[in-house]
Amino acid sequence: MAAIPVVDFSSLSLSITDDAKLNECDVKRTAEQLMNAFTTVGFVYLSNTGFPQHVVLTQSVIVYVFMIAGVARSSCRRETARLLIL
Repeated sequence: MAAIPVVDFSSLSLSITDDAKLNECDVKRTAEQLMNAFTTVGFVYLSNTGFPQHVVLTQSVIVYVFMIAGVARSSCRRETARLLIL
């Protein structure tokens, strides 16, 4: 199993408020890394995004709640619905 790639997102970070300060080579490199991560592994860990920690933690909780809700939903499904999905 491949490890989840880590992509340094600082070249496109939210902390950069002036587009003129974006380095074109860094942006292209980041885009290539993202494309490679999503096409080979399917997931990516973004570091240095510029998001405040409380936003990152909130998103983690939302993902966890969604996963739990999926487990709860699947335990309540009717067998006929499962056959239609398969």
